[in-house]
Amino acid sequence: MKRVEKHYMSILGLVLALVVILSPQTRGNLFGFSAITNNNAGNGSVFAAQLSLEVTEVISHPEQVLFTFRNNLGLFTVGALSEVYFADGTLLGIASIINDPGNVVFKEGAQPKDLPGGENLEPPFTGENTTALFAAQESESGNWAAVDPGESLGILFNLQSGATFANVITAIGLGFTNPLAPGSLRIGIHVQKIGGANSDSFILTPVPGAVILGLLGLGAVGLKLRKFA
Repeated sequence: MKRVEKHYMSILGLVLALVVILSPQTRGNLFGFSAITNNNAGNGSVFAAQLSLEVTEVISHPEQVLFTFRNNLGLFTVGALSEVYFADGTLLGIASIINDPGNVVFKEGAQPKDLPGGENLEPPFTGENTTALFAAQESESGNWAAVDPGESLGILFNLQSGATFANVITAIGLGFTNPLAPGSLRIGIHVQKIGGANSDSFILTPVPGAVILGLLGLGAVGLKLRKFA
């Protein structure tokens, strides 16, 4: 009986996840991250599986788009997302920061102003190579206000005049295939204390469909879908 119940719970979790992802009411696109530095002897590449970004259309305000960063529960119980960087696509400016209730407290702007390790990418991920570089970081030292495993952070952006959610998704695609193209958007993050050790930086990547459930925190962690939009 327990085996049957687990089977149906797995199916239910899959159905609910697909409803949330594909629903026209949310129109959210899910992405993952890959490590661009190796300060943790390979741990950064493993930790990348715990990181995800959902880009969501704000139905009531089509001139805005919400970016929700999640540090999902996983193998590592230590690792604090401390800075996020946007370069720069159809984004006009940060409208608001939506902190996960609890210990996440972010503010606009970041130090360092460029994504650590981003200068080694081709093309470099730096403010010099973009029209604008937007960033946010935890507001307190010591990482207590950063995004720990199980927590999330929302960044609500105003879009440039005439731009839409679809334009943002197109810009992200250009960031993957042709970062130098006008209007392309790349997104990077900096995570500290991975496994209790050093920090690493990550850049946005497409997410294979097979890992969507893992990024949403389904399975061993359970069904926990939260929306800021």
